[in-house]
Amino acid sequence: MNNHKIKVVGGTILYDKLTSLSDEKMRDVAKAHIWLQMLKDIQVPVKWSRPYKHGTKIKFNFPQSQKEWDDSLAELKGYIVTVNEKHDLDMSIGEN
Repeated sequence: MNNHKIKVVGGTILYDKLTSLSDEKMRDVAKAHIWLQMLKDIQVPVKWSRPYKHGTKIKFNFPQSQKEWDDSLAELKGYIVTVNEKHDLDMSIGEN
């Protein structure tokens, strides 16, 4: 009998509350929150679809290295800076 290793490396999630019917500011803030939660769940978002009436699809990978996770966190921090400037907000990620 052959022993085969199976490794799940990623997937797709549909966030049904992140829709095209929501206003842009709310979507941008929600995206930051979702992204942070995904990182906490050891998921790295790699592609965000545009928002549709039924939600937003997010393709993700499970990071294969600490660097991959760290790079996504750095990208999230840059996204937060952009959202803060765009919508005159003061979001930040707390360090624990």
